[in-house]
Amino acid sequence: MSKLFTVLTFVIGFNCIVFEFLKFPEVASSFRALLFTAFFLMYFLSKGSIHKFFTSFLLFFALAELMYFAISLDANLYYYGSIILYIMAYASLLLYIVSKFELKKVLDSYSIHLFVLLTLNVLLVYKLDTFLINDMEDELPLIIRLVELLYNLLLAMIAGAAFIRFLYFKSKQAIFLFLISVLIVFSEFIQIVFYSDTNAVLSIICTLLLLFGFYFIYEYYTLSDFDDKKIEKL
Repeated sequence: MSKLFTVLTFVIGFNCIVFEFLKFPEVASSFRALLFTAFFLMYFLSKGSIHKFFTSFLLFFALAELMYFAISLDANLYYYGSIILYIMAYASLLLYIVSKFELKKVLDSYSIHLFVLLTLNVLLVYKLDTFLINDMEDELPLIIRLVELLYNLLLAMIAGAAFIRFLYFKSKQAIFLFLISVLIVFSEFIQIVFYSDTNAVLSIICTLLLLFGFYFIYEYYTLSDFDDKKIEKL
C-alpha cells in the first residue's frame, strides 16, 4: 500500500508542476492539496505515528492544503482556516525540532549562535511585516497583522532551531531536518514577498522548494535507524 501511495504522490506532484507551468494555478493548487494529503497517508501507512509532533506537523499541513477547496465557498473561511492550520503545523514542527534539546547545554554551548539567530529573526520578521504593510493599499486589521506576525515568526524560528539542532546532534537525521526546514521556510518566504506576483516561474520555484523539502522528509523518516529515542552521531 505504501508503494502505491509513493507512485501516486510522484504522479500528483508531477501534475502540480505541469499545471503551474501551463499557468493553470487553480488546477495546480488542487493537485497540490491532494499531493500533501497523499504524502501524509503514505507516511502514516508506512511508519505510523513516529512522534506526535512530527505526525501533527504533516497532518495539519495536509489539512491546511485541503482548505483550498473551501475558497469557492467562503474566502474568509479559506484564509483563516488555512493560516490557523499552517500555524499549528509549523508550531508542531518547531516543537519536534526542539523536543530533544537539553536547555542548559544548548544555552551554555550555543549562546552566541542563539543571540545572532534571535537578532536575525527579529530583523527578518520586522522587515516582512513592514513590507506587507507597505504593499497593501488598505490598512490591515489588527487581528490579521498579529496572525501574519505569528506565522512569520514561527517560520524564522524553525530555520534557526533546525540549525542549532544540527550543531547539537551532528547526526544524519539532524542534517535532513535542517534541509527540510530551510527548503520549506524559503518556499514560504518567497510566497510572502511575491504573493501579489502572478509570475508562473516564481510559483514553480516555490512548489519545487516545497516538494524537495517533503522529499527530504521522506528520506528522513525512511532512515533505517530512524528513532526519536536514538540519535546516530556522524
